[in-house]
Amino acid sequence: MLKVNNLSISKSNQFLFKKLVFKLHAHDILEISGKNGSGKTSLLKVLAEISSSKEGDHNSSNLKKIFIPTSGGMREELNALQTTRF
Repeated sequence: MLKVNNLSISKSNQFLFKKLVFKLHAHDILEISGKNGSGKTSLLKVLAEISSSKEGDHNSSNLKKIFIPTSGGMREELNALQTTRF
């Protein structure tokens, strides 16, 4: 299970979001949506341990993970399931 507790992420000394809390169980699906600059990719980078959060914690270091970059990471001829299996 992925646990995120009071996670706050900032960029350029401005908070993208504060005190985010959620739990994901095996086989749960989470949709992350929002405007450009709202922190979607920043959240994924923190969970993938590519970046660090300003406050809060998460247990993603205990989980297998994959991070697909926003540019150049996807191949058009593969669907999402094929990409994550690769």
